[in-house]
Amino acid sequence: MKRITFILVAMFWTLPSLGFAQVAPTGSPVIEPVDVDTNDKRSEEERIRFLLSGYEYFPSKQDLLKVGDGARVQSILIALVKNVSKRPSLRLRAVDALGYFKGDKVDTFLKTTIASTVKGKDGVQNRTQKRIRSHAITSFAKSAQKDGLKFLTKLAIHSDLDIRLSAIYGIGKHCGKEGRVVLSTLAKKEENSTVLRALRKFKAN
Repeated sequence: MKRITFILVAMFWTLPSLGFAQVAPTGSPVIEPVDVDTNDKRSEEERIRFLLSGYEYFPSKQDLLKVGDGARVQSILIALVKNVSKRPSLRLRAVDALGYFKGDKVDTFLKTTIASTVKGKDGVQNRTQKRIRSHAITSFAKSAQKDGLKFLTKLAIHSDLDIRLSAIYGIGKHCGKEGRVVLSTLAKKEENSTVLRALRKFKAN
């Protein structure tokens, strides 16, 4: 019996040298930086899909630009958002990544996505489209050009509650002091208690 125990212990300690991965200790996961191999034989779309597929890691703008130039990456991200055959989580991450990029192409796409009407009877598809629209508002707030705050302010008084709340969050989080002043002004006239609570989270200093 002692001999068997000794053999098992010896095997355990020699596993790393045999090429087996050791199990990491429990606790907070260690998030490794993404190493993008420029000699990767996969297509640019496949590589971007890989970057967006991490469960706990979201790629930086620099990670994405290692795959291709800004215009090419934007085109791929837009195509992924539009492709209803892709996983909802991938499409949501693609629209989030568009928030890294400024310019008319992204600006126009995000505005179109925000303005799109949710259609069809498929409950899952409807929920996905609503979430994409909400994420598009946040990405627009991050990447907005000069007229961005004006557009978002109109959304903050939209008839759709989800759109209003998403716009308020986007303005408060990404539009600086000027955005918070706008939200403080809206709060003075707001009667909806849910919207008012959201507005008061971003008071102007």
